[in-house]
Amino acid sequence: MTESYAKRADSATNFDPERQFDADREKEAMPKDMLRAWCRANWDRLPEVVRNDCLAHLKSKIPEEVLQRWKEKDYEEEFMFHFRAGMRIRNILREQLTDDKLPEAATNYEGKPYGSRNWDDYYTGALDELLEKTDAG
Repeated sequence: MTESYAKRADSATNFDPERQFDADREKEAMPKDMLRAWCRANWDRLPEVVRNDCLAHLKSKIPEEVLQRWKEKDYEEEFMFHFRAGMRIRNILREQLTDDKLPEAATNYEGKPYGSRNWDDYYTGALDELLEKTDAG
């Protein structure tokens, strides 16, 4: 065999692994504002009493100086926010309301069918509302 199987398979399908990665990354890299607006819209679908309960619990678990820092500087700018602090926030919120009790996010941020119940799709909306309600000083 003179050429590898992978190379033959790639040439047969016109698949360029480097280009494919770029295309996947472009597809996954949605505008940050669009994602946050979608998460906030999902969050806003929860009844106000549930939101207030979740926010009170979240506020009791996050130190005030951290909330102030996130209010002054976009929390998403922190290194690996969604995988570190974001994961902790989701788990704190799950203490109050499990994922299966969330309303279904029937469509994604582009309006395509989605059908998920997961704090990943709500928690930045919760955090944004909490930061809006946090005193500036």
